Amino acid sequence: MKPFIQYNLLRLGLFAIALGLVWFLPLGLLAQLMLAIVASGVASLFLLKRVRDRVAEDLSTGVQRRRAERDRLRSALAGDDERPPVE
Repeated sequence: MKPFIQYNLLRLGLFAIALGLVWFLPLGLLAQLMLAIVASGVASLFLLKRVRDRVAEDLSTGVQRRRAERDRLRSALAGDDERPPVE
């Protein structure tokens, strides 16, 4: 599973757990949702650090790959490509 998808599913799970914990507090629905969002956000800072690091690494790898491909295409269009043209 891609790290981005895994991270988001884990965040959603943390939110569901937090909402379940605050559901029975004598607060309004909006207050319960806000409290669950804050609690799950804080919990994710500590609990999901490794997954968040994998997401950042995956994004960085993708950016580097796209930059290399863009530079290769630009040099090929400029005629700086070392390979002979395809006929």
